[in-house]
Amino acid sequence: MSFYHPSLSDDPVLDAIDREERKPVATELAALLGSGYVWSVAGETAALPMPPPGAFGMLTAIESPLLDPRGKPDDDDLRVAGFLFFRAREAKFIGGEDVKAAALNFWGGSTPDRADLYEVIRDAFGPYRRLPPGGRRGGCRGDDGEPLLIDSMFLAGLVTRVHRVTGLTPDAILWELPMAAAALYDLEFRRYELHTVFRDALPLPPTLVKRKIERIYELIKR
Repeated sequence: MSFYHPSLSDDPVLDAIDREERKPVATELAALLGSGYVWSVAGETAALPMPPPGAFGMLTAIESPLLDPRGKPDDDDLRVAGFLFFRAREAKFIGGEDVKAAALNFWGGSTPDRADLYEVIRDAFGPYRRLPPGGRRGGCRGDDGEPLLIDSMFLAGLVTRVHRVTGLTPDAILWELPMAAAALYDLEFRRYELHTVFRDALPLPPTLVKRKIERIYELIKR
């Protein structure tokens, strides 16, 4: 959204909203370039690259409530999800209660921030918001408040399409490629091979649009 009016110049609230509008674009670019997040783990600063598709597949396998908008994750759920984001490839060989113990040890008794975990999940599948209504987040659900379902069929299809675009091996796609980057390559395959029509720009969240309109109206009335 772009507006001009003398009253709107140099307004810190509008500037902050504009930064929120640009953040998803920067996040996608960071994923493509191999950047990520900075988290605190057991009192130490740690760099977290965007997790790969396999990490989200593991969250589906353990039925993590973090993938369900109606879910109510407890501290164990938060620690396990955060552990998988950092150590998905190694953690795939750990099962059952051992995952909880490994996650507790990894976090040193602390717990990752719930908002940080949701931010990663939102960013990872954000590119699919370009698909039209009914696009079902590229096949992983997640529309209309439904749980994300990163199951074997979604991952197999993702690997097949991303391989066609990049030539990467299934192992590299599942365990090395950032999920947001995989989603962007998936969209390009859909555009050129399946002739799926979608817009390049990410749709803005309705709440953000509402806040911007309300702020503009407030400033113009002054």
